[in-house]
Amino acid sequence: APESDAPESDAPETTSAEAAPQAEITAGELLKAMRERAGVQLETIAATLKVSTQKLKALEANDFSSMPAVYFTRALAASVCRQLGQDPAPVLEKIPDDKPSAKASGSSNNADQPAPPTVRRIESVMTSTGMRSNTSAKARWLLAAIALMLAAAAALFFIPSLSARLNAAVRGQEPQANSITSDAPVSEQPEGADASGSSAAPIAPATLASEVAASSQAAVPSSAASATTEAPLNNTLQITATGQTWVKVSSSSGKTLYRRNLVAGQTHSIKINNYPVSVEVGQTENTQITDRGTPFDLSALASQGQARFELAP
Repeated sequence: APESDAPESDAPETTSAEAAPQAEITAGELLKAMRERAGVQLETIAATLKVSTQKLKALEANDFSSMPAVYFTRALAASVCRQLGQDPAPVLEKIPDDKPSAKASGSSNNADQPAPPTVRRIESVMTSTGMRSNTSAKARWLLAAIALMLAAAAALFFIPSLSARLNAAVRGQEPQANSITSDAPVSEQPEGADASGSSAAPIAPATLASEVAASSQAAVPSSAASATTEAPLNNTLQITATGQTWVKVSSSSGKTLYRRNLVAGQTHSIKINNYPVSVEVGQTENTQITDRGTPFDLSALASQGQARFELAP
């Protein structure tokens, strides 16, 4: 009977030995596993958190005695977890609340720890430092987006006004260019027969051509030259602006022969092939019209600063 009981007495001891729990994973091993699973180097985390690589190695090696204080160890571990996108609670549960050096030496003076609010405040500072890189990157993108929106708003505000100014400048230069082409038929007459009062600058090229033609025909009597130049002059309508105004000239069939916005100092000469023509003036007080060498009185026809009339043959 004693021999049969011996195996039964040994069985519980063998079962208890096999059921003995393996060594529990430490906080440092858990941190190292998280980091390796994320594929992040120690140097990268050290640069982000602005701590030395030696402290991170000591943290993964559970060498808490080399840390300045327990609250620093816990805050650093929490920052590493958040940097890796992991929950720091499982790691903090494995880090003791007291300094290892205080437990090893048994000193009661070193066993005193800061009050929990202080620990939480320091951990909050360390956590915000650890997340600074991510938040700063997001802030840079946000600032860039805001800058782009402000630039777009400024463009929507300033571009229309700039375009309007450019269009106004172009419209102001168009009458000068058009005056050269419209005055070309009138400028064919000799220099002495030009009694229309047009400005000399726009018709300078045509005048030069007329002088060359006159020199080649010096044998032609002056009476014949004057007779040939009276026809264009008699069919000329001259418009002079003393201020801002607009003038429209239409044929008897309704076709627009001339339409311009004028400013002070501009003078246009229009060759009229067929009379009658209709004339509309926007600002009569700023407009002078000479029809076939005869000034036209606009004041008698003006109504609220505008006039509309017909020039007969």
